[in-house]
Amino acid sequence: MTSNNSRLPVFVSYAHEDNAGSDPNQRWLDRLLQMLKPLNLQDQVCAWSDRDIKPGQQWESAIAGQMEHYAEAAVLLISPAFLASNFIRDSELPILLKRAQDDGVLILPVILHECLFRETFFKYPDPKKGPKRLSLDVFQAVNDLSPLDSLPRHEQDKVLARVGRSLLEVHSTRPDERPARKRLKKR
Repeated sequence: MTSNNSRLPVFVSYAHEDNAGSDPNQRWLDRLLQMLKPLNLQDQVCAWSDRDIKPGQQWESAIAGQMEHYAEAAVLLISPAFLASNFIRDSELPILLKRAQDDGVLILPVILHECLFRETFFKYPDPKKGPKRLSLDVFQAVNDLSPLDSLPRHEQDKVLARVGRSLLEVHSTRPDERPARKRLKKR
């Protein structure tokens, strides 16, 4: 059973391209994880990304396992590269969208760059056949569709802090007892 004292497990979905630049201000995953680290140190939030995959682990099954059995919230770092990623479209979003529908997983979109966020549709639970289809704009974006890269640094930090506050709110309102879910251990 989970309790209010346990960490809220969060899956972070992002395109590697959006964290590969030489400018640390444009390394969006790094900045998000840094913002969330105090909540991790206080045992409130545990953010997981593909960086947490250990050598020798099967990376696809590790990612799927985290989404299917662990995450109670997901942060989507949305950009043109995110929307164009076949792996995100075919492997991550179908699971996350189904979990949002079936289990109430919180989806927090963060718009990094101007993109076709509203116009892009995803099928789930099967990425090819659906039968369900939706645009990610059904989920309220943390930054109200003003892309982070168009904001000054202090406004970007406010948006990233809003992600942390949203996750804290979910953490604090979790019921004391839930049906047990199979959890993957972080090694």
